Amino acid sequence: MTPSVRERRAQEVFRSLLLATSYPGRPYPLPTRSLRSALQAIAECLVDQRVGVWGPGWLLEALREQNPRAVPIPEADFVFLEGPEPLLQEGGAPPLKRGSPIAPETGATLVLGARFGAGTQVRLRGPGIPGEALFRSSLPAEFWAMRNRAVGYPLGFEVVLTDGLSVVAVPRSVEVEPWDT
Repeated sequence: MTPSVRERRAQEVFRSLLLATSYPGRPYPLPTRSLRSALQAIAECLVDQRVGVWGPGWLLEALREQNPRAVPIPEADFVFLEGPEPLLQEGGAPPLKRGSPIAPETGATLVLGARFGAGTQVRLRGPGIPGEALFRSSLPAEFWAMRNRAVGYPLGFEVVLTDGLSVVAVPRSVEVEPWDT
């Protein structure tokens, strides 16, 4: 049986997410053309009724067929945001799930919109990165500082960034530090 257009798109998105997680800091293409369509495609790929989800109303409505379990941010397995502002307003560590020493994999995945190639540059080091990698995005240095305060490997949360055209992952196992040149 030939996969439907929707199934092929989900396979493309999943493949890009796997590659991005395996090779942090590298962008991988998505079959989308806008931030909202990318967030929706990623959510359609990852979300079902078994996971807790927090996201904008338009996204939860678009996912209605998948019957997502809408929950507050501190309880969410997946948090979808178009930008970092809601997290930066909190101050201190974000209210995202960090997992536990017995089950670190229960930490949240933050899927966040950002522009790539301009703005704050960070240096990434860790699994999947030979030596180190430099990555530049519109996320402010405050975002990365907040992320670092919340991550103490193996505890923490995964960060998946999208600009609408591609996806970049920064797993909790990756060290991130500001890098001005």
